[in-house]
Amino acid sequence: MKWMCTLIICFCLTNSHAQSVEYKTFAAVDSFLDNRNDTLYIVNFWATWCKPCIEELPLFDSVTAQNKNAPIKVILISLDAQIRWEDNLVPFLNNHAIQSTVWAIYKERPTDWIDLVDPRWQGTIPATLMFNNARQINYFHETSFTEATLNEKLKELIHL
Repeated sequence: MKWMCTLIICFCLTNSHAQSVEYKTFAAVDSFLDNRNDTLYIVNFWATWCKPCIEELPLFDSVTAQNKNAPIKVILISLDAQIRWEDNLVPFLNNHAIQSTVWAIYKERPTDWIDLVDPRWQGTIPATLMFNNARQINYFHETSFTEATLNEKLKELIHL
């Protein structure tokens, strides 16, 4: 009986820090992309089945950790299929201790909204949009980042 109580306590402690996912429609994301405050947003489109996406996630989490008090916000938008959210996405986030904000997007028809994110986007992932509408910053990157290229781009955009 003692071991069962220990197991339950461990389970509760493990799950008390579970990463939450905000479920969004594309209309909500589209509205967010019109944001006019002075925050530099880094929006990464990724999926749990995309190896290059997974490899660069720690870079974005590092940006989140290093800029807690700066006007920089990382949002990771999962493009995993809705039927995989609870069984794959949430456990993946918890197992990898992802700290950045995570949204999962209801994809009615991706071809209808990919051009709205950025007309340069061919639809492949990973893809990252960095923007600050108040400062007229709009940068789109449709491949993986290395730590050096991400840091270089962030320094450039912060100092514009």
